[in-house]
Amino acid sequence: METGIISLYNRITARMRADYDVLLEEADIDSIIQGKKGFYEEKVVRAVLQEANQCGL
Repeated sequence: METGIISLYNRITARMRADYDVLLEEADIDSIIQGKKGFYEEKVVRAVLQEANQCGL
């Protein structure tokens, strides 16, 4: 992984706030990355996974 996990969480959290006015916690991000996406809008899931993929996950 090119960047640390804390940087990844911070990047995802900032993007979700800026783009979608959604505040995700680390547990939310973990759930989405692990495939547990039922509680989240599809656009949020796509954005989280895109950020994670860019960081090498």
